[in-house]
Amino acid sequence: MADLVIYRGTGEWSALYMDGKLERVGDHYLINERIEELLGIQVVDSDDFLRGSDGRETAQTLEEIETYRHLREDELRKAASARSEAELLLAAAAAVEARYKR
Repeated sequence: MADLVIYRGTGEWSALYMDGKLERVGDHYLINERIEELLGIQVVDSDDFLRGSDGRETAQTLEEIETYRHLREDELRKAASARSEAELLLAAAAAVEARYKR
């Protein structure tokens, strides 16, 4: 594994040195992205690790995250289905009421 050193400036710039030589210089996020690339880190942009909480119920494993994600997707599908059914029932009720209004 390469020896990585970050010099983080007081502003927005940092420098990344790999094995003693400059690898990248730029905004802090550019340095972080390069480290992720070098180490082969997979970055997932999602709050699923919080499992719908404010951080008190953080998933302890990737399996817990996947379980939560599937549960959330199932429940959202059910909610969308229930909403569609409710809209049909409301439309049917409105039609009956319209028929008997004077």
